[in-house]
Amino acid sequence: MYIPSVPLCDMNVDYIKVQKEAFLEGVPPPDFPGGLGESKHVGKGQESSLTEGLARSAFGFAKFEGNGGAVRRANAILGM
Repeated sequence: MYIPSVPLCDMNVDYIKVQKEAFLEGVPPPDFPGGLGESKHVGKGQESSLTEGLARSAFGFAKFEGNGGAVRRANAILGM
């Protein structure tokens, strides 16, 4: 079972960028075994599948909310 958490350190935010690309391609992220994942599946997850604000942030599609330094830095790393 994989239980993600999103402490906003640089290393984790850098991972979000890699995870986002893997998600869009439908392939497993780099910390899981390789393979095609869902890349050839009709109806695979897409950005539109992520409807909750925190889920969108955790996958790099939306800004993290808040005013703290870690939040500002994470959003900057993600280009937001």
